[in-house]
This record gives sequence, structure tokens and C-alpha cells, in this order.
Amino acid sequence: MSMHRHLLLVDLAMDDPIPTFSYAVAELKTRFPKLAYLHAIEPRVSIGGDIRELTKNESNDFLKAIWSPWPLILAGGFVRDNAIEAAGTEGVLIAYGRHYIANPDLPYRLKENVPLNKYD
Repeated sequence: MSMHRHLLLVDLAMDDPIPTFSYAVAELKTRFPKLAYLHAIEPRVSIGGDIRELTKNESNDFLKAIWSPWPLILAGGFVRDNAIEAAGTEGVLIAYGRHYIANPDLPYRLKENVPLNKYD
């Protein structure tokens, strides 16, 4: 199941989406106990590819407590340091899209702390 709660691009953003998505994710977990994983996208990347820091209310961190111990795949603007931090939580995996395309040797670069190529 893939979920993106930050719908700013189509003007559907909520003032406080956490209660709505907390309920939705808890219901998914209850009603579909065989669901393999939840995939959530962090809102830190703009259409132009700029990466910004998240505010507390924007982060998908609240999903970790609700979805645990099932696999949670997070994507969106991760670089080596914040990916390692996020993946330190049990069951959390990090997905790369644009960075992987621009860096086919991404696992090596992350392991050896080699700067990533920019994507376009």
C-alpha cells in the first residue's frame, strides 16, 4: 500500500493530516493483516527537486509507531545520514528513486560515504 498524505500540488493539503492518516493506517493494519508493507513518501522534495527540512507536523514519523512491527518503506529526499537514522528503526526501509537513477552504484556510494550525483 502506498500513501502520500502531502497533496499540496493539487491543493488538497489538510491543516493537520496526522489524525486522518493515523486512523487510516490503523484501519489498514486491522482490516488487512496480510498487507505486505506500507510505503509513505516524505514531503521534503519539491517538483524542482529542492530538498528541505521537515517540520514536526509534516514528518511521517508517526506512522512508525502505528505500523510497527510491519515493514514501512519511506521515500522522499533521503541522503545518507537521515536514511541511516530512519532505517535504524525496526521494520523501516528507505527507498530511493531519482538518486538511484543518477547513481547506479548507490549502495557503494552510501556505504563509502561518496557524494551522490545530482539527478535531473
